[in-house]
Order: sequence, then structure tokens, then C-alpha cells
Amino acid sequence: MQAGEYEDTEVIPSKLFPMCDSVIEVKINVFPQVGVGVIDTTICYHGEYIHEGTSKVYSFAELDTTVFKDTLILKNYNGCDSTLYINIYINENPSVAIYDTICYDSTFTYEYIDAEGEQSVDFSEKTSFVHLMKYDIATTTVNGYDMLCERVDTLNITVRPKIDTSFVDTICFGATYTLNGKDTSFNKEEGGGREVVLHDTLQSELCECDSTITVNLYIRPEIDTTKITGDYCFGDTIKYGTKEYVCLQAGEYEDTEIIPSLLSPTCDSVIEVKINVYPQVQHSYVTASICADSTLEYEYEAYETVGVASDKVKSYSYPDTVGVIYDTLYLKNENLCDSLVYLTLTVNPIYDTIIYDTICNDEVYTLNDVEYSYDGKYVQYLKTVESG
Repeated sequence: MQAGEYEDTEVIPSKLFPMCDSVIEVKINVFPQVGVGVIDTTICYHGEYIHEGTSKVYSFAELDTTVFKDTLILKNYNGCDSTLYINIYINENPSVAIYDTICYDSTFTYEYIDAEGEQSVDFSEKTSFVHLMKYDIATTTVNGYDMLCERVDTLNITVRPKIDTSFVDTICFGATYTLNGKDTSFNKEEGGGREVVLHDTLQSELCECDSTITVNLYIRPEIDTTKITGDYCFGDTIKYGTKEYVCLQAGEYEDTEIIPSLLSPTCDSVIEVKINVYPQVQHSYVTASICADSTLEYEYEAYETVGVASDKVKSYSYPDTVGVIYDTLYLKNENLCDSLVYLTLTVNPIYDTIIYDTICNDEVYTLNDVEYSYDGKYVQYLKTVESG
């Protein structure tokens, strides 16, 4: 059917009577044919497109494609259906994940190109880190127009720890010390009995990170002499070199021993012993006796510092015991040598005697040279033979 006005008349004959024929008159206007629309557009990855006419939103956050096509059936201003084809071109995801490793105290430089040109950023972190680099890049739409899309690069940077090693070592006088395959000799004129510090850098075979090693080196004297002095108690034992000496003689004791070195004759060591041995301590034996209802206060001197004494008292009381008690006090004498006190304590019983007696009014009663002339109850305290 062509666009424009259309007229027609049709007579429908009646099958009963000619006067009953019916007439159909047609007079219509035909709109021109509706055209087909096409929209080609470009969006960024994870971006969205909104159709202005319908406000329909196209979002492709989870869609793994580069072109999305849609067809919309619309109404034009005359109310007739029209077809719109939408072609959405999605830029590929420009974001990347970067994995790299750097050494401690070094700098990681990230180079990139954004909408303004070549750029770079330096990172000098001391520990491993993750950083999101967000920047805009220039791209071209399907229609040839310029557009900016955001790019997010994830930097996963491992920072290797700093490896510094230090230790102490000893060498003989005149010997050579080897550190990391390098031999070091020392000037003999400077003598021994001194310390030197050596530094070296060790290159890692696993990565490009170097480690530092420090050695605090002690150079033995030409003759390394150890002196043992001091005061010792009778019966003490001292060990030196390959010897053991038991102090069983009071007075001074002297000895010298040379310890041969298995490494070098220049490393022989000498041990000089010069000590004083105190006389043997004479232990004390104390004997005492008390009654069962009394207490023994034993006084003695205690030493915690050489030559400085403090007075101490130990009490002994055995109200429910009769017999011999033994005790040992472990003390120190004025030289802080062990001193023992052996105590033998006899606990004597208490004897109670009750006497009942009667006298006349003018008589006197005598007991243990004590006279009594009145009636009553009297108590006498007497010493036994054992208690004196």
C-alpha cells in the first residue's frame, strides 16, 4: 500500500431484495513507511550505556564480550512501530596484575602510559605491599571519536628482608682468617690481644639481593695467659686445664700449665695458678641440758660477708619431750668457709612430789631447811641432780 489517501466504494448486493443492497465507502490516509534506526556506541570495560529515549541501562560488569547487540521496538509520533538496532562495543579490560620482587632498601619503579603520555612512579617500601594504580587511558570509539577509560593495575610487590649477619670468632696470633672465600692477614707488628672487625657482602644465588656479614674477630696474644687467683676453703676443688687440685693443705698453692694448641704453636695458652687455701675449719661440739619446761637460747655469730659477723640466736624448747636431742647448725666462718656446730641437748623431766602433814598449834614444820608454822599450801622449786 502506498503512502497517502486511499478511497474506494463497494456495493454488497442483497440476496433478498435489490433495494436492500449495502454500500461500503473507504477513505483512509496511509502514513509513510517507518524507517529502521541503528545506534553504534562504545563504552569502557565495566562501564554502562543509557538509551536516552527509553532510559534503558546497559551494564556489563560481569559480561565477557566485546560487542553486545539489542533490538528495540518503539512507537513513532504517529503511534506506528519502529525498529531500533543498538550495537554496543565494549573495550577490552585494560587492567593488569603486576607481580615483582625487590630487595630491601631498593626502589621499585612502575612505568605506564596514561592519557597525557609516559609516566612513572617510584615505591621505596620496606615491606611487601599491594597497590592499586588508577589512571585514565585514551581510546577511540567505533565512530572514530576519542574517549577516556579508567585503568586499574594491581601491583603485588614482594620486598625481600634485609639480611645482616654478625658473629664473633677467634684466631691465633699470625694466622690468616678466611671470610667468604677471601683470606685476610694481619700485621704482626700490631701484636695480638686485640679485636678487629671484618665486613663483606655476600651475593645471593637466588636473587639479586646482597647480604652483609660482619665478624668481630679476636686475635689471640702470642702467649695467651689465664691467671687463677683467689682464696679457697680447705677441701675445695679447682679445675684448670687438664688438672684438678683438691685444697687439703693450708697456705699458698702455685702451679703453671701450658695447653698446646691443635691449630698452631702460636696459639699455645698458659694457665698460671696462685691461690691461698684457708686452714681447715674446726667444727664445734656443744653439750647442754634443760628441763622439759624451759628453753635454751643458743647464741652464735653468722657471716654473710668476709670478716663481717652478725649475732644470731636459735631457741630450743621441748615441753613434751624427755631425752637427748641432736642438732647441726650449718654456718659460715669469717672466711665464708663452711663451719658446723654439733649440738647435743638433754631434756630432763620435771618431778612433782605432794606431801600431806599435820602439826600442833605451837609446833614448827621444817622441809628442806624451810620452816612452816601456819597451816596452808606451800610450793618449793628444787633442782634435780641432772639439771644441777
